[in-house]
Amino acid sequence: MNKAVPGTVFTVSLLITGSLYPISGPLYSTSTNKISRSAYAFTSSDALVLVPLENQEYAVTADNLYLEPNGFDGTATTFVIPDTSNEIASVAPGVQALVQAIESQYSAGDFSASDPLYIFGYSQGAVVASLAEQQLANFGIPEQALHFVMVGDSASTEGGFLNAFVDSLPESWQQPTTELLTLLGVTPPVLGATTPDNLYPTDVYTLSGDGWANWDNGANLLGMFTDHLAYLGLTPAEIASGTLSTDGLTDYFTINSAGVAIISALWEQLLLALGVS
Repeated sequence: MNKAVPGTVFTVSLLITGSLYPISGPLYSTSTNKISRSAYAFTSSDALVLVPLENQEYAVTADNLYLEPNGFDGTATTFVIPDTSNEIASVAPGVQALVQAIESQYSAGDFSASDPLYIFGYSQGAVVASLAEQQLANFGIPEQALHFVMVGDSASTEGGFLNAFVDSLPESWQQPTTELLTLLGVTPPVLGATTPDNLYPTDVYTLSGDGWANWDNGANLLGMFTDHLAYLGLTPAEIASGTLSTDGLTDYFTINSAGVAIISALWEQLLLALGVS
């Protein structure tokens, strides 16, 4: 592993907008040597990809676009989260599985402050990772032993839907809206989930038009079904164009959607989902 950015990468991916990644599809032959499969075990040299369904191409692309640029050159391993009837219901078992796996490996000495574990989350995966952070801190995993990288984070403190939606409504609407969401199964800690900015180093990438990550009082509603599904179809140059703001231990990179070829990005991510090279 390249010790310039030492450690392991743990990749979490669940999509609050539905099943974006189908189970099957051919692998890119140039990258299969970096991808393997796992249940709930991994070694200190792995990049672990937590997904609702098996999709090796997702791991390859997340590695190429968001992990390798940060110096990671280890092995990516898919990690399929517990299966449930819907995405919201998958959060609690996903958090439990994530916390148990990380705590087990930390106790085994497979990562440390000098050789940290990286965790990558997309959309609902970022929510799972965010909710896991406090438990991991309570367990005693030190600040520098974990590093989070998130895209399309609906728990972002900079306008994530889960913590911004209800407060953006007129006050008289907030309680009935919360009650309706409760009936739909969207309850705390998912409702109101916020990515911590004081526990572990974190990098959050947001397309400005993504309504899940940047609700903006509903201005980006359409982007919940367009921009939000484009992160794995972006080019390295588009990702690098993001402007930086910092809050505590968290760096926020906002990518201007107006400067991104969204149709092309959506097409590339669709091909990825279908397993078409």
